[in-house]
Amino acid sequence: MKFNKPLNRDVEISGNAFVVGLDQTAITFRLKGKRKVVQVDWQTVLDAARGENGERATEYLGIPKGSPQATVPQEDSPALSHSASAGEHTSES
Repeated sequence: MKFNKPLNRDVEISGNAFVVGLDQTAITFRLKGKRKVVQVDWQTVLDAARGENGERATEYLGIPKGSPQATVPQEDSPALSHSASAGEHTSES
């Protein structure tokens, strides 16, 4: 099922209240009651995920090397960006 609109949930992380947003391109985090937003794209989330024995998610899930799903983001396109207003998604260059 694709996202028709962003999904937001309140989550406590290390004692801080966050609003976590999910949309088709990224996961966003903002402190509850604040406006600044940081985001991480889905490819970076997949690259950071690990299987039960610590292997990379692409290996654990059986995604062949060289497939579009196994692509690692390039350093000149940052995965983490900041925004001044809630719900706004931007990329810094």
